[in-house]
Formats: sequence, C-alpha cells, structure tokens
Amino acid sequence: ISVGNVNFWETGPKASLSFILRADSADQIAPDRLGEVVNQLLQGQIPAELVTRCGGLVSYQRNETPAERFQWDLVQAVYMAEPYPIAERMEILQGAMKLHDINGFAMEQLKLIPEKGLERVAPFLERAEEVIQTISRFVPELSPLIRWYQAEKIRIGPNSSGDILAATLQVHERFAQHLRVYIPQEETIEEGVSDGTL
Repeated sequence: ISVGNVNFWETGPKASLSFILRADSADQIAPDRLGEVVNQLLQGQIPAELVTRCGGLVSYQRNETPAERFQWDLVQAVYMAEPYPIAERMEILQGAMKLHDINGFAMEQLKLIPEKGLERVAPFLERAEEVIQTISRFVPELSPLIRWYQAEKIRIGPNSSGDILAATLQVHERFAQHLRVYIPQEETIEEGVSDGTL
C-alpha cells in the first residue's frame, strides 16, 4: 500500500510480481476494497488499479496519468541523465519559472550571509523554502525535482560555516540548471552593423 507523498518507484517493493495499491491519502483505502483486492489476487486476478512490479530498472506497469508519466520521466532525467520530459501544461512552465525566481532569491540571500549574518538572512531563506514546498503542491509534476533539491540539501554534512554555505550554493546552482530546461529563453537580438547586415 503506497499512500500520500511516498513514491513506489523510490520505495519499492522491488520483488518481481509484487503489487501496489496506490492512494493519495489513507482514507481513500476502504478496508472492504482492500479485502476484495487481496481476494482477487489469491484467485489469480490482478485488479486494473494495481501497479505491478515486473523486473528491470523501469519496472512498474500501471495505467498512468500524464502527470504521473511526466514525474517518472523527470526522475529519470534528474537521476539517470535521460532526456527531460516535454511540459505539455502551461502550469509546469509557470511553476518552473516561479521556482527559478525563488531559487535565485535564495541564492542572493545566501551570498549576504557573510556580510549580514545568518540570523538576519534566515527568515528570508525559510520563506523561500515554504514557497518552494507550496509550488510542489500546486504543480505536482515538478515534485520529483523539488524532492531531489531537498534531499541534496539534507546530504550536506557537518563542516565549517563557509564550507556549508558553499555546498548549499552548489545545490541551488544545480537546481537552477535543472529548472532552466523549462524556462523560455528570450531571443537575443543582435544589433545591425553600419551596412545593414546582421
């Protein structure tokens, strides 16, 4: 049973011929329905709503929504250097642009720490993290990238304050690189030379 923000492709099960019943919240899994699903499996029937573990790296079969497919493709892009999925909803691009903006703001604040001190900058950084988390809820397609960002920050180990600051900035820079894929690039207009050619 996979509930909430847990992703079965990250947590498993990993054994072939395992089955996953997926729900957004625990109250969506009625005990009666769970009993029916188990009974069907014992009779050799696989309910259509189950995710099936079938082996290999990309090893889960299920009927996916476009948002779920985008999320899995984004996981592969971030962790396995696969091509980034195409954003087919404007909300994905808008979410990425907002993430890019707030990430840039956070980087500016981090660079002020040596001058102003962590105590003065921390409230702004906390607010930036809240906004990033909110975007994850409103644009679920981007949640794998946001979870990657959060995990990379957690992985920063104990060190001197200067080294921690440098490592944190590196995470933000890598986050920005991933986000740039979904930021429309402005066309650059070159100035004409005196003879009218470009």
